[in-house]
Amino acid sequence: MITAFAMAVGAGALIVVMSTFNGFEDLVKSLYKVFYTDIVILPAEGKFFETDGDFLQKLDSTQGIISYSQVLEENVLAEYQGRQSIVTMKGVDDNYYKVVDDLDNYLYNGSLDLKYEGAPLAVLGSGIAYRLGVNLMMPNTVLTFYMPRSDKSALNDVANAFKSDQIYAHGIFAVQQDFDDKYILVPIDFAKNLMEMPSKISSIEIKLEKNVAPEKIQTLLQKKLGSKFTVQTRYEQNATLYKVMKTEKWAVFAILSFIVLIAAFNIIGSLSMLVIEKKQDIATLRALGADKNTIQNIFLIEGLLISFLGAFIGLALGTIFCLLQIHIGLIKMPGSSFMVQYYPVKMQLEDFVLIAFIIITISIIMAWLPARRAVQQLSHLIPGKA
Repeated sequence: MITAFAMAVGAGALIVVMSTFNGFEDLVKSLYKVFYTDIVILPAEGKFFETDGDFLQKLDSTQGIISYSQVLEENVLAEYQGRQSIVTMKGVDDNYYKVVDDLDNYLYNGSLDLKYEGAPLAVLGSGIAYRLGVNLMMPNTVLTFYMPRSDKSALNDVANAFKSDQIYAHGIFAVQQDFDDKYILVPIDFAKNLMEMPSKISSIEIKLEKNVAPEKIQTLLQKKLGSKFTVQTRYEQNATLYKVMKTEKWAVFAILSFIVLIAAFNIIGSLSMLVIEKKQDIATLRALGADKNTIQNIFLIEGLLISFLGAFIGLALGTIFCLLQIHIGLIKMPGSSFMVQYYPVKMQLEDFVLIAFIIITISIIMAWLPARRAVQQLSHLIPGKA
């Protein structure tokens, strides 16, 4: 019972922790989907590039693309009523909200409109709004953007070194800190005018159909556009983040697997005690014709039954706990301001298969060694040849 309990705790802990990591991974991916689209096209060299009719025709003729948006992005100095902050101005066209996923679900205040009767409007991240002290309830929400002029000769004249333009703040979004502290969305025409780049953009963001593999479209677009452009999937845009998440998950899995291995040493103790208790029974079985392999298999099966019983109970309890966490919410996230009230959990079949494989492997090793040694040590009780 002690051995089965130890295996149950290990198996249950494995499935709960793995499912929690899956939940956090899905949560992070859903948040990053708001600003990182299925596919993005970037210049292979430099920060900006120009598009023409032939370029856009290649996108229009590619099957699997729902929509795409031209983007012009650059760091600028934003000022509001004497407060200043360096932000990333992201100029987007009219198709942008067709490309990103569910940004309206993260609207904190105001609206996501970027134009009103032809006048440009800005949508700020909540972190930027806090730093600048922007309050949409106030009558005057005019932001001033400053951008160094691209003409090098202007640097000699301090008064003319920067170009400025004003825009009304019309909305505030709250996705997560990386975006809330960084981005201000503006119409792309406003960004082009401020940056003095009437024909250049920094990227094209693309949304794909649901059942289309991003890697397939990536390869196809890369062939069409050539080496002057880099085509990246959402994973490649955030490769470091996803690698860190995967590394953390498998590091914790390795640690918990080691704990299960330590717990499985109880099998050795249990079988050793069982062998001592069953000396006479072993001799009786041998006298009835059982060979060493038969006797060894008895102890091996005994060890596996103990281990599998504990693993089954642990996986069942872990599954019940995960289901309760998903549907009811047993454990809350620390901090009342976090966007998710309870720890996210997502169960995956491959985790169950992997955990079962680890437990079976450990159990076979731990049961086979003492069973084999026990029969060898008790060979003097077994008359005749095996």
